[in-house]
Amino acid sequence: MSEDKQVGKCFVCSFITSDRVMKVYETENVVAFINPTPAVPGEVLITTKKHYTILDQVPNFVVGELFSVANKISMALFKLLELQGTNILVNNGLAAGQQVQHVLVHVIPRKKGDGLNFEWEKKEASADDLKTAMLKLKQVTDQLVIQEDKGKYVEPDEQSNEVEEDSKSGELVEKKEVKDDSNDKPVEEHKNYKEYEIKGNYLIRHLRRMP
Repeated sequence: MSEDKQVGKCFVCSFITSDRVMKVYETENVVAFINPTPAVPGEVLITTKKHYTILDQVPNFVVGELFSVANKISMALFKLLELQGTNILVNNGLAAGQQVQHVLVHVIPRKKGDGLNFEWEKKEASADDLKTAMLKLKQVTDQLVIQEDKGKYVEPDEQSNEVEEDSKSGELVEKKEVKDDSNDKPVEEHKNYKEYEIKGNYLIRHLRRMP
């Protein structure tokens, strides 16, 4: 489906350009507005002006702007409403509770006894399970090497990190093997920010944003 057709069917795209929207902050790329159906009075939504369904599709520099604006809105709500806290959250995908097919960052004012409950039942995890998860996640993030000093990036599949079991201790350890590949691809400039067009699965592209 083309972007024009997606926009035509998107409630958020239509709403933010209508006379019903109550904007509180706006930049070239994002807009913040009062949620007409808030969890509590004063909830603000921040979204992209361009249509993106989930956060993974949003360019990195716009992701940064979304959360920078969310932080500003949170600070403003603290001062205005004398809050005890805020929730800043994204329902990213249907399984995460996303109800509209457009990226939204919620900034929800919080006071003690407001009736909202974002708690969930905590699960126990063994030390082995935690270590396995850590090593596997680190294996992916270690592959996401960006050579910013050269203005190039290395594709994740150009490296190979493996997790293996130590024959003596029986513990999982990290095994690294780096492949040399000179076919680096140039980085595309976007104003004053280097935007990387990353190919690969959702996890790899999303983890590239991690510090």
